[in-house]
Amino acid sequence: MIGPSTLLLSIPLILRYPRSWLIFEVLLILSRRPGRSSLSLITRPLSLLPGTISPPRWFLLFDIILRDELRKRSSWVLSLYGAGGSGKTTLGLFLMDKWFRDDELAFFRYPPKAMASLPDRMRCRSKSFTRMDQIIGSPHLVFLDDTALHFLSRQTSNKDNQDLVKQLTIARHNNQRFIITAQNSILVDKGLFESLDQFSLRCRMTDFQARTERPEFIDTQLKVNDLISSLPETKGRYWYCMESGELFCFPGWPDMNESLSKPYQGVTVSNGQLEGL
Repeated sequence: MIGPSTLLLSIPLILRYPRSWLIFEVLLILSRRPGRSSLSLITRPLSLLPGTISPPRWFLLFDIILRDELRKRSSWVLSLYGAGGSGKTTLGLFLMDKWFRDDELAFFRYPPKAMASLPDRMRCRSKSFTRMDQIIGSPHLVFLDDTALHFLSRQTSNKDNQDLVKQLTIARHNNQRFIITAQNSILVDKGLFESLDQFSLRCRMTDFQARTERPEFIDTQLKVNDLISSLPETKGRYWYCMESGELFCFPGWPDMNESLSKPYQGVTVSNGQLEGL
């Protein structure tokens, strides 16, 4: 049943329907959580033809394309791109908690303090690992937070994780799934995950940051910026999925804390090694 808050949410979106170059449908997703319902907003761009405009259409949908695609595939990587403080880590933890609540989780080189700060329902199915042989053969969903901290490419990876970097190129052979975070796609060697089905979520970036993206993503990121900046402010954060054409407004994650939002606080990098974990 649609409540008054749902109807009120539609008013500013319709009044502020932006940009003559964008046609989109607005989809309301009622994602169910134990004990209560929460509202997530999705917009699906239909066309980027200049000079065309159409009012949004509203309807309820209980299928989320991105989530369903990830659940039905055996090997993939979901990349979360955004500047520091944009909520990448929070989003990664939210997705593992809400979308993959029955999966075993593996955190790459995650500090013990951060692991201990996970809510009980996640900690009981989570492990930290430093070598690929610790998770090969098991159906873990792997979280690589701040990917550039661990490796940039095959050439710039340090001795400590070269095996992991090489293993990523054959990840499909082992039905592996990854959620990774990075401030910019230019920081991640796009060949690392070439064997996997690739998906991404992008938040609004500054124009400067958007123009330092990989050339093939700059135009898309600038359009994502325009779309998100034209939407009403919300307590959640907007994230756009290029592959499914969905714009999500994810709610906050109530279990977030300082140890999880800054898991590498106090950690230093020396000669390619992480110290203070």
